[in-house]
Amino acid sequence: AVMHWDGSSWSSLDLGALKADATVGAIAVDAAGRPWIGWVRDADPDSPPGSPVYLGWVSRYDGSSWTTFDATDAAALGGGVFTIKQLPDGTVWVASAAGLARFDGSSWADAEGPWGTWGASVAAAPDGATWVAAYDSDGAIRVARFDGRSWVSYGPSDGLPGPSESAYAVAHALPTKDGVFVGTGAGIYRLSDGRWERAWPRDPSPRMDPRNLLAMSRDELWAIDR
Repeated sequence: AVMHWDGSSWSSLDLGALKADATVGAIAVDAAGRPWIGWVRDADPDSPPGSPVYLGWVSRYDGSSWTTFDATDAAALGGGVFTIKQLPDGTVWVASAAGLARFDGSSWADAEGPWGTWGASVAAAPDGATWVAAYDSDGAIRVARFDGRSWVSYGPSDGLPGPSESAYAVAHALPTKDGVFVGTGAGIYRLSDGRWERAWPRDPSPRMDPRNLLAMSRDELWAIDR
């Protein structure tokens, strides 16, 4: 079920004819108040051994009916969806197991990031840039900044966790006016003078899975460890 709180009570959103053989991987509400749902279907049975391919699609509700967007609209929309995010400029970004896609209000386009697949989170920075965090097919963490024209990419050579260090945790990027943070299975990292440094914990610790970060102030950061 997808639930809605109106300030006094909960109600279940009518999913209509949407397929039931999938789980909700992401949910967002755009500036017009329309709910968006990203779906993840079980791995494709034709996936190569040890490399599951998770399929998906995106649905948008206008108050009376659903519109579905899938791989026919943009290749990335055919993968299991991790994130749906509307940025301040009005564009809607989707990060999925098949990559990144961007919706300008009328049409979709694949946003080719500087890595393979598994885009995981999208966030807008105070300066208007878009930050994306992902983990590569070998488990290394990748973070990239998009200024509207080109990408700047960071990886293990820039201080981020390398293959197998982050336990395939879905990376989560959080740009703030006081710095850019990313949550990984090896801890929370902060960009400093072009390199990433582990901000917490200071020493190696058991692998985590911090799925979300929230900045309260320059001195207070919250994280969820799943």
